Amino acid sequence: MLSLFGSTGVIAQDVAFLQKYAEKGDTDAMHQLANCYYEGKGGLKKDPVTAMYWYEKAAKKGKAESQFMAAYCYLAGEGVKADFQKSQEYANKAKNKRYAPAYWLYAQYYKHNYLTSPRTGYIQNLSRSAELGYSKAQAEIGALYLYGADEYGVTRNINTALGFFNKSAEQGDPAGEYYLGVCYELGAGVDKDSEKALQYYNSAAQKDYAAAKARMGYAYLIGEGVSVDYSTAYNYLYDAANEGNAYAIGKLADMYYYGVGVEENNNTAIDLYKKGVELGDAYCMTQVATMYLYGYGASVDYNLTYKYYSMAAEKNDPTGQCGVGLCYMDGYGVTKNPATAFSWFKKAADQDDAYGQWNVAKCYYFGEGVTKNSSQYFSYLSKAANNGYVEAMTQLGYEYCSGENVPGKRADYEESLKWYNKAAARDDAQAQAFLGNAYFDGSNPAPAVDYDRAFAYLSDAIKNDEFSQLDTEVKVETYRRISQCYRYGRGTDANQALASYYEGEVTKLGGGNLSSSGSMFGGNRPSRNDSRDSEKIVIIESNVNRSSYGTWQIQSIEVLPDKTLVEMTITPSQAGISVWYNSDGEFIEDAETGQKYRMISGTLGYDNNHATTIPTTRPYEFTLTFEVLSKSVRYVNICSGDHYYVRNLKIR
Repeated sequence: MLSLFGSTGVIAQDVAFLQKYAEKGDTDAMHQLANCYYEGKGGLKKDPVTAMYWYEKAAKKGKAESQFMAAYCYLAGEGVKADFQKSQEYANKAKNKRYAPAYWLYAQYYKHNYLTSPRTGYIQNLSRSAELGYSKAQAEIGALYLYGADEYGVTRNINTALGFFNKSAEQGDPAGEYYLGVCYELGAGVDKDSEKALQYYNSAAQKDYAAAKARMGYAYLIGEGVSVDYSTAYNYLYDAANEGNAYAIGKLADMYYYGVGVEENNNTAIDLYKKGVELGDAYCMTQVATMYLYGYGASVDYNLTYKYYSMAAEKNDPTGQCGVGLCYMDGYGVTKNPATAFSWFKKAADQDDAYGQWNVAKCYYFGEGVTKNSSQYFSYLSKAANNGYVEAMTQLGYEYCSGENVPGKRADYEESLKWYNKAAARDDAQAQAFLGNAYFDGSNPAPAVDYDRAFAYLSDAIKNDEFSQLDTEVKVETYRRISQCYRYGRGTDANQALASYYEGEVTKLGGGNLSSSGSMFGGNRPSRNDSRDSEKIVIIESNVNRSSYGTWQIQSIEVLPDKTLVEMTITPSQAGISVWYNSDGEFIEDAETGQKYRMISGTLGYDNNHATTIPTTRPYEFTLTFEVLSKSVRYVNICSGDHYYVRNLKIR
């Protein structure tokens, strides 16, 4: 238990000395002897009854410290039957002596409704106690200023809070030290300093302050400022949980829920979460709701899912609000009502909750519970992404790449690349796969072909635990691209065995066209010519042709009844170069007969006439038009002089 009066630091010989003088009527000895019995110091066992006996004897002789402790024990029912009237009587006597802790106790009377007018009575007495130097009161009122407390008329003021915490911590109070740790962790009124934060948490934890022990337990659990140590984490969390700290109970339950440092046990997890629920912890409420939703540690029960999410939502918890929204959207424990679902998602979004913003964005996108609105969709999607919701980052990357829902309806490849990179860095498999494929063929938003980056992203995607959950088309394309990396040594050393292995994975998935879904909502990956939507387009693996002008690569071939189109890109070697095509050297060859089909026009200059100036070094897209292919042609080679972009491409 946290001492209300400081450590006695006595030994057995001291107790005998105190006993002798207490029996002779010395009030100081009486009070110190009572402290020894109260805390179990000096070789004595804890004995609240005997402690109260000596507190009252000293209190009746006018000792303020004993009057306060007698008042506290009568209030808590420690060593004596609880009696608020007697508690108040002793507290008044101590207050009349301007004893600071007595004002703190009076503040608790108001806070816990033993006395009326809690708004004014609580703050007035707590402030007076803090002014008189009581460290416990300083930490408590500092916490009110740190977070703000409208119910008591306290406006958030970080600097005022910090001042109180410093005064409390200077006296060695663990609550003051704990809250200074919070300030340094959050950067509230001070520069963020995780090392200092941990120092304050550790100091408070060593003084048996439950909240600090909980925080130290979490630090060891995730390796924040210390090495991961599940055993130490468990011990800290266990101790704090036994002292009724709801945060510690939740984290201890997490260890069992996820099987971290202990054997996974959903039954133990849900039991612990429910203890946190009893203490009013919103996080534990949402965890219990989730466990009933999926049947972890209990049978699936949608009614209980709704109940526990609602309990958290009533506490204005955004996760609980989103949970209630989910229940109304999918009919878990309630009748489906998308409009009500939207209103709950909106409540969470209005608290700047990223998951709430993501759900609001989806509602506006699909028109679920609200009228479709691309502007609102993009606005809330951007908020969710900026607040760190990874799926929203990936989706925002897609939107900037397509330009479909972006204000002004214009693509912005730099923004697209930025958001895809952010999502990939957060280990999002969808973003990793998309970037890998984009860098492989130099398609938007990648600025150019870059096999090193392509291989790195493709590898990350395939190793990602979430890769198996992606759309089949995305997996097919990713496997096919990485097989080409290994086959031709693109971005990695050639490895024919691995190339064949990944080609086998493509076959297992049924192969298919190389189209990809960049959208979380089922949209298509933007192609190089968005006006095209033909089944006759074949995306191919093209060899790169390098010249002094830059690098050239084929993107697709389309066989039409009256012509054959080949889409290509050039990545210029420098900005401002002028380039053109010479029809004599460009042809499509029937791979089986050797018959050549010549180029007849192009959109990138033609036969030394109308040369095209390319202003940047970004890939430039263009189309070459060739003669009509005979219906007998099944396989083609696409050539530029003696350079083969592709061989034996099946087109029919």
